[in-house]
Amino acid sequence: GIQSRSIQTERDGEIKIEDIFLGARVSSGLDEVIIPFFDLGNSVEYELTRSLRTVSREARLTVGVLRTDARVNGGFDQATFRSQEEWRIITELKKQYNIEDVSPDSPIDEEKYDVLIAILPSSLTQPQLDNLVAYVENGNPTLVFDDPMPMFNINMAPRLEKPAQGGGMFGGQQPSEPKGDGGALTSLLGVMEIAWNNGEVVFDRDAPIPRIQDLLGPEAAFIYDKKKARDAFNPKDPTTDGLQQLLIYYSGTVVPREKSSVEFTPLLRTGALNSGLLQFDDLLVRNPLFGMSLNNNPRRTDDEYSHVVAARVRSKSAGEEGANNAAPQVNAIFVADIDLISDGIFDLAERQVIQSLGVELKIDNIKFVLNCVDSLAGEEDFIALRNRRDDSRTLDWVEELTESAVKKRSEAEAMAREQAEKQLESAREELQKKIEQIEQDPNLDDRSKDRQIRMLESAQNRKLEVDTEDINRESEAKIEAIKSQSEREIAAVKGQFRFWAIVLPPLPAIILGFLIGATRLRNERRAIIDERRVHRA
Repeated sequence: GIQSRSIQTERDGEIKIEDIFLGARVSSGLDEVIIPFFDLGNSVEYELTRSLRTVSREARLTVGVLRTDARVNGGFDQATFRSQEEWRIITELKKQYNIEDVSPDSPIDEEKYDVLIAILPSSLTQPQLDNLVAYVENGNPTLVFDDPMPMFNINMAPRLEKPAQGGGMFGGQQPSEPKGDGGALTSLLGVMEIAWNNGEVVFDRDAPIPRIQDLLGPEAAFIYDKKKARDAFNPKDPTTDGLQQLLIYYSGTVVPREKSSVEFTPLLRTGALNSGLLQFDDLLVRNPLFGMSLNNNPRRTDDEYSHVVAARVRSKSAGEEGANNAAPQVNAIFVADIDLISDGIFDLAERQVIQSLGVELKIDNIKFVLNCVDSLAGEEDFIALRNRRDDSRTLDWVEELTESAVKKRSEAEAMAREQAEKQLESAREELQKKIEQIEQDPNLDDRSKDRQIRMLESAQNRKLEVDTEDINRESEAKIEAIKSQSEREIAAVKGQFRFWAIVLPPLPAIILGFLIGATRLRNERRAIIDERRVHRA
């Protein structure tokens, strides 16, 4: 139902945390829609309009959510013996659609669902994946989300084996069935005629809010229109036309296959500058004692290409140029990131603020997903209303300064890495020479040689660690100096624009006032009779 929300407020200079109720209940007959709280993610106008429209209809459309290891519909987890809540994006969809859980263990009913959502299909077994492929190739509207590195649960990455199932009340674990197509989704991608590498992660150093990337890294990438990437959101597709920012996290990329017969429409793109791809094995560090951990500072190499994160795939109808009537009929959207709809980012998109960093957001993650579902369902009435808001864009001058700063920082990181590698190579060569000298010393027996070599390696490793720390410290100092300098330059530019924004607007009125005053004074003097004029000697 309607719930209170703890909100930080300021009254008479005092900051307080207050519980605020700001929701609504819209009902008609047996149908009702409850809006627990009007947050910043969607406008009040849209929320009320959608609710009124939904309850006034005879019947809601039905969206099926495929059951996968992601468990977005909630339920009991046998591995942890805990009940999981449904994802918040599912709760949001329930305001407009009937949501049903769909089992992949049997053929999917093609007449029952207006749209099917498949989140993490790479976790399906081969028979389950075959059922999904059969559903998609018959042209049924399908929204697919998959992820090379799902940060909501990294153990579900497509390149890793399925987690073992719980062993019941007596303990033990049962081995899981292997993933279909080895987690690569080969059969599904073949039907859709697209390519997705389940081991590639995209990064983008350009960000409208650099502090977020300072905390999470360039893999927390922003999709947004900028001076050199005006097609980040496809303006020709209603799903993305009007969106302004979208946050992705360790996302993959998708591209059309060569000689594809389907219509491939990019929906989301990264920037072409300061972006690139990382390999899964470079991001994941495996330790036999401590398990897997994330490498937060991998080698990042810019490739100067924009990368498609989401795309619409539609088979060309008969009569269209390039249509293949013998090929499967596909009507789907593929999104190469699941984290963009995870509960963590959903909360950011709903509240539009990160209080710990003191930054405000304008991300459209929720709107994008709802638009995708509406578009596939043929319900496009709400899309324009959902996307409507004031159009804002950054200053080109500020963008250029930011791009320059990002480039300098990446160059400093590359230089530090190159210097460290040279230092390491030099140390190895020096160590090898000393080892050869010890081995060739006729005055030492084998035991003495082994002891001296171990001592030499230990000393050389300690020296190398100290040198590497010094190089990293110098690199961090340079990067911090570049960052501080860029922030000062950007602040100065913003200050100049703020100054002129205050000074320039009243100038036309002031000038017009002077002109009117001068004109009136001149006219008054013309109307004075010469006899009444005062003539000074």
